Amino acid sequence: MTLIEIACAKILQRVEERMISIRGAIEDYIRIDPSVRNVRDVILALCLGTVRNYILLDKLLNYVGISIEKLDNFRKYLLRVLAYEIKFRNIQPDRVARVLKSSKIANVRPEDILKIKEITVEEVVKDLNNVEKLSVIYSIPRWLVEYLLKYFPENEVEKMLKAFNEKAVMYIRVNITRISRDELVRRLRDRGADVIEDEDLPDIVKVRSLNISLEKIPEYREGLFYIQDKASALVSHVAVTYVSDARNVLDVCSAPGGKAMHLSELKNRKIHITALDVSYKRIETENNLLKKYSYYNVDVICTNALKPCVRSRGFDLVLVDPDCTSLGKLAHSPEVRLWIRKHHINEYARHQYKILRAVISNVCTRSTYILYSTCTITFEENEHNIKKLIDEQGLELVELSSFSKFQNPFLKGTLRLFPHVHETNGYFIALLKL
Repeated sequence: MTLIEIACAKILQRVEERMISIRGAIEDYIRIDPSVRNVRDVILALCLGTVRNYILLDKLLNYVGISIEKLDNFRKYLLRVLAYEIKFRNIQPDRVARVLKSSKIANVRPEDILKIKEITVEEVVKDLNNVEKLSVIYSIPRWLVEYLLKYFPENEVEKMLKAFNEKAVMYIRVNITRISRDELVRRLRDRGADVIEDEDLPDIVKVRSLNISLEKIPEYREGLFYIQDKASALVSHVAVTYVSDARNVLDVCSAPGGKAMHLSELKNRKIHITALDVSYKRIETENNLLKKYSYYNVDVICTNALKPCVRSRGFDLVLVDPDCTSLGKLAHSPEVRLWIRKHHINEYARHQYKILRAVISNVCTRSTYILYSTCTITFEENEHNIKKLIDEQGLELVELSSFSKFQNPFLKGTLRLFPHVHETNGYFIALLKL
């Protein structure tokens, strides 16, 4: 079987170069090399740990005289993986030697890289300024640390960065059209899972620990629950709370369909949803999911949200959850930090605003509500876009006072969730009316 370290390096090389998820890259790799299928969970943990510490690992390597700057991406990640195992796991010296020999990395001796074990983080960061220290300790790009310090107190920023580097809290959403939350919790506990009912949303369950993959549990295959972050599930609860009489809904950035299905469940399927997405691959995934669980009240169309091929203007509610920098998901998807750059913030913000403008121009009437959400923490993609929409388009902001726990101190009436405060992804939600 392929050495796990070699597999991880190839996977992380693919992740960075193609800007794809670690989990997706692992599945791609398994199709090429099925021999590693049985150690998938080990590979995932090793990849996640390496990425969550990649800047620190580079500093540790440099501290013992090993530079990775001129190496190709495969060898760069292989040394990072080894450094992670040496520093945070109990890898044996003979295995380190075997991996180095098989990869033919010139001028790197096992005895040199093994020195990392004895080096403390304090030694590595002792001469750095505060921004650089935070960047290295939490392996968050320096520009992002500087960005956060512009808006939040330093102690708050450090708590946020720490939360980004911890394993994301897992939530599941109960399909209340098929099973009660109480019954699902009972069944999961019978299977050995440590789960509790969420105190804020009536169809959300927090998973504290489990001894089997959720995807392998029969209740998952039966569609009795879905894996969805609590922050994302909050969007549909906002919709049914404030636009309770909505019967015709447009979801303009829908795939893979979590919000469309959730909203349909909360309305007991007495609602029609038109779901749009620009990606044929994502649309195919959504269509398969909808068909599998018989969501016949959702019509899916592959189209560009900037020029939606939808003729109707009779929508009561339009959901807009566009692509974003995804900086609120760094705990769940730490690989985002490998490719996201500061300039992407304004690029995404401009594109999001264009989508909102297109929605207003093409599919809205004076009675339409627009529910906007992102899984990012930047102000340009959130508050600034909403203020601009109000100022330039004359929209009215609906105050989401029913969800007081998640009130946004930066823009009254909107909601913000933070991983270090709410144990969710970082998220923003705003409801507007024409």
